[in-house]
Amino acid sequence: MRQKAITMALWVLTVVLGFFCLVYGHGIFVDFITAILVRLNPEFYATQVTGVSQAVYYCTLVAAAMVWLVIVVGGGEYHSRHAGKPRSRRALAWTLGVELLILLPSLLIRIL
Repeated sequence: MRQKAITMALWVLTVVLGFFCLVYGHGIFVDFITAILVRLNPEFYATQVTGVSQAVYYCTLVAAAMVWLVIVVGGGEYHSRHAGKPRSRRALAWTLGVELLILLPSLLIRIL
């Protein structure tokens, strides 16, 4: 019972961190995609900068929200079935690590 409570608490932590990644971290992906678009076609991007920037922003936001929902629902199902097992803890560790890798640079950019 204790293992399941710890696993579910860690899953809730991944849900909260995933939400913060959605709110604060997707800007890194927006900047990355925008840089690729500018590199591929600088003339078009220079004339259509506002519309393209907004489209990239909202498309990455929707894609990030979908990924977050998949992680929340799929992670909840997986960890409720495999609570306390080593592979569940390993999946939680990977999820938390990836979320922190997305969140920390974006927060450092905002601070600096």
